[in-house]
Amino acid sequence: MKAKKILSFILVAAMMLSVLVMPVAAVEENEVVVHYYNENNWENPYIYYYNDGNTPVN
Repeated sequence: MKAKKILSFILVAAMMLSVLVMPVAAVEENEVVVHYYNENNWENPYIYYYNDGNTPVN
């Protein structure tokens, strides 16, 4: 029983530390930030996404 308490304490401490270490960036409401690494050196990469409808937006 003592081992379970120690393990639970370690897990809780690890979860709390991970929250403190993770970087967070604030964005506007309804805003999405996409990061893209252009490893193929494309001159004009495009992204297609869908709004509430079925028509793609680019």
